[in-house]
Amino acid sequence: MKLTAARSSLQGTVPLFQIACSCCVAFGLNIASMVLITKTSSLTLTVAGVVKDILLLVLSALLFGTFPSSSSLIAYSVAFVGLCFYTFLKVNEGKSAEVSNPVSMVL
Repeated sequence: MKLTAARSSLQGTVPLFQIACSCCVAFGLNIASMVLITKTSSLTLTVAGVVKDILLLVLSALLFGTFPSSSSLIAYSVAFVGLCFYTFLKVNEGKSAEVSNPVSMVL
């Protein structure tokens, strides 16, 4: 009798192993974010977050058939246009730096 009572009281708890794994993954994510920011910039982390959100939205629609509201679609569209514009500016900035510095073209 005591065994079944103890078993039923544990059904709603989360095992310590799952909590430890979750903590390790969160710690790894924080380290990865720190390395990304130190190697690039905080804006790059933000752009990566926007790309992640868009990919999650598309995968959610494809796999589970869950479609976002129209206001969410507008918001993600604006974020995507901003991402494309940022990428365009960065690519053109790199090309103009190469053209203005002929020594880098020789090396």
